[in-house]
Amino acid sequence: MLALASDYSGSGDQEATRRAIENGFAMAETRLSDIQDEIARQNAETASPKEPVRLAVARTAHVRELPTTKSRSRDKLAPGHLLELRDVRGDWFQVRYVDGLSGEVRSGWIFGKLTVPK
Repeated sequence: MLALASDYSGSGDQEATRRAIENGFAMAETRLSDIQDEIARQNAETASPKEPVRLAVARTAHVRELPTTKSRSRDKLAPGHLLELRDVRGDWFQVRYVDGLSGEVRSGWIFGKLTVPK
């Protein structure tokens, strides 16, 4: 498109055409950026649940730092302990929970099959 600007014989026409084309590209880039931001916002709204997913520990389970049995255990939770689901990776759930002794909110990874819906 910029090549069109060089086809004009008058230098004033060329400069005006070049500026008009550049302004058009700038406006299109701004609009594209606005559309991409809106799509990202809508995707974030639909991807995150409105209500947190609540779970309970089905049988004694370790909460780990990473989603693997080789990871260090942060806590050992008893059956019935309440959890809030934060993320899922394969068979592992990232959860938040309240420590029964300190009242501290903690998080970590628990094997999904050791939980039940609450």
